[in-house]
Formats: sequence, structure tokens, C-alpha cells
Amino acid sequence: MSQKNEIWGSATFGGNLGKKLLAQPASLLVVLWGWVQFLSFFRYFLVRAVSLSFATCKTLEYLTNGLSLLVLLFTLYYLWMHRSWFKKPEVKTLATVWISLLLSMVFTNLMMQNVLHHIVFELQHAFFMLLTALAILVTGSLVQNRWMFAGGVLFALLAFGASYFELKNQMLLEAIGWLVGFVIPGHLMMRRKE
Repeated sequence: MSQKNEIWGSATFGGNLGKKLLAQPASLLVVLWGWVQFLSFFRYFLVRAVSLSFATCKTLEYLTNGLSLLVLLFTLYYLWMHRSWFKKPEVKTLATVWISLLLSMVFTNLMMQNVLHHIVFELQHAFFMLLTALAILVTGSLVQNRWMFAGGVLFALLAFGASYFELKNQMLLEAIGWLVGFVIPGHLMMRRKE
């Protein structure tokens, strides 16, 4: 079999690639989501910091949104194929942490709307960063990964710093936060096959 076929598998979709991806440790999801979030927030910053054509901005938006959708679909498939993991209490706890993060973001918006009667995006985003930092910190503690734990602490510090900046610059700080909180620890975990 040629080297190309060894990497991508047979002519059927997935082939050996699908098996190789499913055989990867769960830290693969950390790496994928870290890169997706980094690219999304960096794109948001980039299109506002640099003068780009409308077509370029839209292309970048479609690429990052498409990548997010692909990673979401792969995540659902990966978790479905490894559904036996959900019998473990630590996996249930991790799922609860990240679902709680999403619900907290929704309720933050609702409470801000109820109190202020409008959304202050600079405040909202700093809160979202802080909630995300806490989720990363708890995840690092649960999986006993000091790099992710430290990344969560750095993400929280970036969230505090973001409260001093306008929304565009907050997006850059969040991109950096995803890099130090998820991407770097995820690659270190992948190297150790965690």
C-alpha cells in the first residue's frame, strides 16, 4: 500500500484515518477545541484590527465557522463511539462542568438584560472569559494536569485584564487564553497519550 493510502486509508471515506482518530486519547478533543476557539477569537480580532476586504472577512468567517461545525460533529461522533466512558464518575463530572459553563453563559446574558436592560459586550465578554477560565481550571484539576490548571489560572488573569480593554482587544486576549489554556496543555497531553 502506498504511503498516501496508509495515512488516508482506503478509497472509502475515513478508512484507516477514522480508526486512527478514534484510537487517539481524549486529549485530541482538547487540542481540536483549543485550536478552533483560538482561530475563531483571533479571526474576530484580526478582521477588526487589520483593514481587510469584505470578501476576505467573510471567507475567514465561513472557514472558522465551518471548522467549528466539523469539530463539533467529530466530537459528537468521538463521544458516541466512546460512550462507555460516561460510566466513569470523572467523565460525568467533566461533562457537567462544560454543560454548566454553557448554561452559565446563557444565564449571564439573561441577568445582564434583566438588570441593565441591554447587553454591555465588554462586560459580558470578560465574564464569559472568567467562566471559561474556571471551567479550564476545574478540568485541569480533574484530569490532574498541571499545565491545564496553570492555563486556567492564566486565562482568569487574562479575563481580568480584558475588562480594561475594548471588545476587539478582549478577543485577542481570549485567543491567547485558549492557546495557553487548551492548545499547549492539549498537545503536551497528546505527547504523553493521556
